[in-house]
Amino acid sequence: MMRDRLNLTFLVVLFSVVFISISLNVPSECRAGTAHNPWQTPPPNVPSAGDKVRPGSSTGNPGDGIPPGNRGPATSPGLPGPSGPSTPNGAPSGSGTGGGTRRTTGKGAFTRKNRSVTSTGDSWQQWWARNRYQFLSFPKVESRSQSRYPATPVATESNPSGHQQRSCIKALRPFLLDRSALVRRAALVGLARLDDERSLPQMIAMLKDPDQTVRRAAILSLGLIRSGQARYTLLHIAQGTEYGSSALSCATVPASERGFAGLALALDEHGRLGPVESIFREMAVDPACDTTVRAIALEGIGLLGNEEAVEFLASVAGDIKEDDRLRSVAITSLGKTQDQRGLPALLRSLAAKSLAVRQSAALAIGYLASPRDSTCVRQLFRCYSRASNSSLKGFTLLAIGQIGGPDAVKRLELVLKRGSSSDLPWACLALGLALRNEPPGAASDLLLHRLNRISNRSHQGAIAIALGLARSFQAVDPLIELLRDGDEPYMRGYCATALGMIGDARAVPALREALTEKNIPCIHTQAAVALCQLSDSRSVPGLLDLLLNSTSKGTQAMASWSLTFLGDGEVVSELLDFIRSKSSTENTCMFSIELIARIVAGHRIPLMDRLAYCSNYNFELPIVAELLDFGV
Repeated sequence: MMRDRLNLTFLVVLFSVVFISISLNVPSECRAGTAHNPWQTPPPNVPSAGDKVRPGSSTGNPGDGIPPGNRGPATSPGLPGPSGPSTPNGAPSGSGTGGGTRRTTGKGAFTRKNRSVTSTGDSWQQWWARNRYQFLSFPKVESRSQSRYPATPVATESNPSGHQQRSCIKALRPFLLDRSALVRRAALVGLARLDDERSLPQMIAMLKDPDQTVRRAAILSLGLIRSGQARYTLLHIAQGTEYGSSALSCATVPASERGFAGLALALDEHGRLGPVESIFREMAVDPACDTTVRAIALEGIGLLGNEEAVEFLASVAGDIKEDDRLRSVAITSLGKTQDQRGLPALLRSLAAKSLAVRQSAALAIGYLASPRDSTCVRQLFRCYSRASNSSLKGFTLLAIGQIGGPDAVKRLELVLKRGSSSDLPWACLALGLALRNEPPGAASDLLLHRLNRISNRSHQGAIAIALGLARSFQAVDPLIELLRDGDEPYMRGYCATALGMIGDARAVPALREALTEKNIPCIHTQAAVALCQLSDSRSVPGLLDLLLNSTSKGTQAMASWSLTFLGDGEVVSELLDFIRSKSSTENTCMFSIELIARIVAGHRIPLMDRLAYCSNYNFELPIVAELLDFGV
């Protein structure tokens, strides 16, 4: 009997040990009983529901299409849809579900934690989320004579025509002292947009805020205000001087803060006439500087983009002894200068040994080459034919499409017909780019023919975007049908975006229906952006209701960015009344403050999104992702 009890005890202990070891190896989300949400961005290289993936096909990560911007720190709040918004996945700030807490603490998930520096590099969705602002045409801010509630121009408080601006400044100032870090951050950037110089001393004092995101928001806010004192402070932080470290209350200025300060200086167009570029050059070549600081300095030179920048950037790009990441950044910056004198250096870089350099060169050539430049098209196509890396092949195809012309269209059609499955989405997007300035023809029909005949939903989404880029009116009815009856949410969202780019009013009813569907943020965001492109002002009340009453941060981000382009003075008045009531949640208050400042100041598209254009995200430094997250 005693032996039986011992055996039983041994078996119980053994079973317990095995059970505990198995439990420890189960993913945390499974232990919590929360399976993957099909409406959120799937992880990289995992097919979405409804995809039928053929061997060798590339599914990528079908982001939800939010531009980078206000997504917390990617879109800070990013455009529904970047920019895309600016993450690779395009998740909006707070893309998860659940309402914000009451504004009693500074905690919040206003981040794009999924942004990866090197992963999912072959994803066309990642490129689209970061570059879409170049191709989406939003309604312009109307002049005072055209609009009943015009956007007030940037003005000082002494400007008698800036009554609405003054009232907004007065309403937002108290939020600089809010207990929520998210709200303080939004108030900082909002008041800087409104050029509130009276708040400058407090902004400088907030460089010592206990929350890092607030400190960085204070740095960027100093770059938005046209003030000599703000520039003086930023110059010292960027140079890491004793005054700069004192302003931040630290022994030495961290490399990341120096980078933030440098690019904050580049936000001000007047920096072209000051000492900013010379400081950038010193930082870029100083071997004592951290690699991050040097890279940011090169980014800043490209953003300033004056005549002397080209030669300097070309020398860094061609220096084979230099760090490959820095050469890659220098090449990207050459593309951002929009100066064709940098083209020879880019063409030489296509033959470099470094993959990072070749990828960046391919993207930059698409920006610098003259339209219909057949010589560049041939060299890019030669690079594509010899490449084995999927990102490099995709980037060369995109560059060919951006250059355009009959030779480009012919070669892209060839890739569509004979290329591999992994090249298909890139070739479709490239062909859409090439057809933007061409009359409708057979190439557009080739895309339309494939739209309903392909089983991979990620590829189908790329074809939809390509038809939108090509402004194919023949695709309106098929895209409406897929938007209404498609079996995969992300693909349906891309159809909505395409309909907005085409600009046909026939799509408005279907887009409004999509906006009212429940619990599908990836469709809501892109439908809202499409309605913005179609100037559908009748959507404003519904969007405002979503912003103020939704319990989903992702939905609130979408509504906020949509109202950025459709909203007017009436929206601002209602938002001011709302935040003054002090009954809002932390997230709602944050989004409302940002929206008020964007509408009144007229800064609709985030200035920092210029960093994303032409950028090789496969070898991007983390600080660039952090900067894009602020949505400034």
